[in-house]
Amino acid sequence: MLIGRDLPAIHQGPKSRDSDMTEAAAQMIWLSVAAYLGLGCFVALLVLAFGLGRLDGAAASMPLRVRLIIAPGLAALWPLVLVRLAGIRPREDRP
Repeated sequence: MLIGRDLPAIHQGPKSRDSDMTEAAAQMIWLSVAAYLGLGCFVALLVLAFGLGRLDGAAASMPLRVRLIIAPGLAALWPLVLVRLAGIRPREDRP
């Protein structure tokens, strides 16, 4: 019976320079996505704790379960949330 370590190695040939570049590019993309989502989670927690009332007056009195439902959206759209918290409004919302 063959176990994983007993299987013969499949020769892939020498690693090319292109595969190293591809791995580096993939690593950079994953690190960028992780950084974006990590920062998004941080911003979402801060907004849920302190800034939700500034975004919407009625949102200040939302129960915790509703806040948890909107947390992924806040994390994904954190740049827009920060712009909105800074007081920049779209033309449609201006008086």
